[in-house]
Amino acid sequence: MEKKFILTDKFIKLASGKKLFQIKCVKSFKYAKEGDLGGYVEKESNLSHEGDAWVYGYAQVYEDAQVYEDAQVYGAAQVYGDARIYGSAKVHGGGQVYDYAQVYEDAEVCGDSPKVYEYAKVYGKAKVYGKANIYDWAEVYGNAKVYDDAQIFYGAKVFGYAKVYDRAEVSDNAEVFDGSQVYDKSRVYGKAQVHGFSQIHGNAKVYEEAQICEFAEVYDNTEIFGKAKVYGYAEIFENARICGNAKIFGGEVVFEDEREYGSAYIRGNAFIKNDNEHFGFDCSDLFNCHIHVYRSIDNEIVFTLGYFCGNMEEFKKEVEETYSGKISKEECIRIIEEIRTKLD
Repeated sequence: MEKKFILTDKFIKLASGKKLFQIKCVKSFKYAKEGDLGGYVEKESNLSHEGDAWVYGYAQVYEDAQVYEDAQVYGAAQVYGDARIYGSAKVHGGGQVYDYAQVYEDAEVCGDSPKVYEYAKVYGKAKVYGKANIYDWAEVYGNAKVYDDAQIFYGAKVFGYAKVYDRAEVSDNAEVFDGSQVYDKSRVYGKAQVHGFSQIHGNAKVYEEAQICEFAEVYDNTEIFGKAKVYGYAEIFENARICGNAKIFGGEVVFEDEREYGSAYIRGNAFIKNDNEHFGFDCSDLFNCHIHVYRSIDNEIVFTLGYFCGNMEEFKKEVEETYSGKISKEECIRIIEEIRTKLD
């Protein structure tokens, strides 16, 4: 096998005392021309002589790490331990990949100081940057992006076109995928799933076997857990807690032969454990009007209508002042009586 680089006499010494030698290209190929100086490696086995893989800039590859195929490591990046960088992957900027981590296919690890370590994998066209950490057995792939100070760990998976950023965390065996976003200081963990272009943000927590999907949004200090499912444009916020087998979804409104989807709004101090503790009502004489009713953590019956949120007396007043002529008195009475029957 013909060599494409050699180790020069120039070296740097790490704090551990280990010497890394600057490499020099001796055969032109895709990323370097003969005579070009590259980055630093501990030994020849750190960089394959086959393919177009190259290490350059101030990048360092050492211990038993390997860079091969068409991969590039450059800038101030560090790859060490038993890490593997291959395919057409790129590690650059202040990126660090170490332990038994792998970055491959067309993935990119770059920016200030992102870290991929332990047994983590980044692949597909995924991008990890900023100061994000991917570790343990976590996987980031597809077209996913993880950045800022986000952390993905244990067996968590982020894929599709999902984004996790700010100081958000996805851990355990949780999955975030499709075009969903998890950000701010929110957390998704356990076996929870977030998908279908949904959003989790604020200080929200989604865990155990909960599912958030179909454009749903969960934020503020909300907690969704158990086997609860929030979907269909539903919006859960403030201090609401949804758990057990509860299902919260956007209200379906049927208008003649057309079908449109309204929105369920759960907020305040809601505490919903199952489907018997919340109800939705579609008002026949106001298009796209969906009333949602549930119990709060203080055992109070709460009504939501659009962005209105209040108790039974406040709901009556809201109907009289705002929805007069749109929600009939008879329909209002019917809803209240039905709620009393179901929740009292």
